[in-house]
Amino acid sequence: MGGKVPNHEGLLRLREAVVRGIAEAKARQDREEEQRLHAELFFAQARGRFQQGALEASLTQIEQGLAVMAGHPGLLALRDQVKARLAEQAQQQAEAQRRQEEEAQRQAEEAKRQQARQAEQGRREQEITALLEQAEAQFKAKRLTEPPGNNAEATYRQVLKLDAGNAQAQAQAGLERIAQEYLQQARQRRSAGALQESLKLIEQGLAVLPKQAELLRLREEISAQRAAEQQKLKQQRLDQQQQDRQRKEEKQQREQQRKEQQQLEQQRQEEKQRREQQRKLDQQQRLEQQHLEQQRKEQQRLEQQRQEEKQRLEKQRKLEPQRQENLPQKQPQPETNTKPRVFGTF
Repeated sequence: MGGKVPNHEGLLRLREAVVRGIAEAKARQDREEEQRLHAELFFAQARGRFQQGALEASLTQIEQGLAVMAGHPGLLALRDQVKARLAEQAQQQAEAQRRQEEEAQRQAEEAKRQQARQAEQGRREQEITALLEQAEAQFKAKRLTEPPGNNAEATYRQVLKLDAGNAQAQAQAGLERIAQEYLQQARQRRSAGALQESLKLIEQGLAVLPKQAELLRLREEISAQRAAEQQKLKQQRLDQQQQDRQRKEEKQQREQQRKEQQQLEQQRQEEKQRREQQRKLDQQQRLEQQHLEQQRKEQQRLEQQRQEEKQRLEKQRKLEPQRQENLPQKQPQPETNTKPRVFGTF
């Protein structure tokens, strides 16, 4: 390889190849730059459409840009964003569609329910009207809270359960009328002095309306009055007990006095009986003494008679000889035993 070979065929072909390669590389670079510029233009347009919300137009620009430059990173990334946004929109649309369908179904069901409510409301209004008429009749018949299940209060409360609107005011007014009726009855019984019955009527009224002010006030007044009367009755009972004790003591004293009088009377009777017995005994003794005295006198008299008879006989005996001398002689007669005459009894 000593000197130049100007027309060396191999070198010439190599140079031509190199020049052609350089030209092709430059041409390829120019095409790639042109493609990049087109791709950038599509990217800018697609991004603008994306920001405007025109996702389908943006996706078209992206696909055109990728057709020019398949590996453009901005277009690829933007395509992913657009597809994600489109998927999100599709999901949102599907959700919106579902919600629309559900709303339509709900509205249809609501319309059915509204019709059912209207029908129910009509039926309920009829029932409420009938119940209000029934409650009025029960009120006039004085069936305020009795008998159970067939009274004005129970009927008004059925109305309250059925309706919370206009009928509720009527039912509430009906309950107030019942409470007022019990209030009037309670006042009348109070005026008549029947406090216990009045309190019972008040409690019945408060069972209907627990916060009815007039009933509460009347209950307080009657409770205070009843407490005062109970205190008065208690004092009266204490006074009565005291009087009863005093009467009992007086009765006991009278009973004691009566017993003492009876005892004294018994003692007087016993003394009288004793005196009577003593008088009878004394009388008997006097009679016995008189009898004894009479017997003694009779004995004395008989004794005296015997003495006299004895003296007479003695005297006669003494005179007998003389008399015999003076009398003529007679035949002797049999001797007779003569007994002295006895008077009285021994």
